[in-house]
Amino acid sequence: MSSTDRYTTRDVLDAEDAAATQARARYADGSAVLTPAQAAAARAVFEVAAGFELSQEQTRVVDRLLTAGHGVDAVVGVAGAGKSTLMDACRIAWDATGTTYAGACLSAVGAQGLQDASAIPSRTVASWLQRIETGPGLTGIDVLVLDEAAMTDDRSAARLLTEAARTGTKLIAIGDPKQLQAVGAGGWFAEVHRLVDGEILTDNRRQEDAAERAALEVGRTGDHQTALDLLAAGGRVHAAETADEARSQMLMT
Repeated sequence: MSSTDRYTTRDVLDAEDAAATQARARYADGSAVLTPAQAAAARAVFEVAAGFELSQEQTRVVDRLLTAGHGVDAVVGVAGAGKSTLMDACRIAWDATGTTYAGACLSAVGAQGLQDASAIPSRTVASWLQRIETGPGLTGIDVLVLDEAAMTDDRSAARLLTEAARTGTKLIAIGDPKQLQAVGAGGWFAEVHRLVDGEILTDNRRQEDAAERAALEVGRTGDHQTALDLLAAGGRVHAAETADEARSQMLMT
């Protein structure tokens, strides 16, 4: 590299400061807080409906999001940890207590995925920002779940957090800073997670194959070559020297 200097702009610094300020100011402020009994009842209903029991770490995350009362909270979860699905357990509790809720995600596909997994009505971050600029904003919403939060840039996150503070909306950010990043200037999610001492979901419950789970975990560390090697060894990735060879292999399979 000819130069290792890094530059930023004042609005990016202001956005990062706003995110950190809201995380500190709204810690344990009593936002959308439920009782432990209400959380336990919601978990029990979820487990019956889903047909499986929550793990210890999943139970811990659900209980925290429902009972800790942080105005800004954050959860990091590896791929396959069931981050969006856990929101269904929270939704059951919110429904039972008359707590209003909504979801947000950077992409429309992601918003639909959150809605499908948790039954939380969701829209894109851009749509929420438009609503903040020209409409009621987050008025009337007790909890906003921001899925794939690491993909939301600093400026957008700051606007959501500032509006959430204005309306008293609890903002729950869910994501993984070691997976896909924001296209714009990012980094707020990891810092907010650190400031609130957020929970971490480490158990991949989606992939049943041990090699796939290992490859995903290695990939999170940045060692993509080893991850690809593990997938190739398990027959999940097939290398070809040329495009024609790759097409031939696909046709044969």
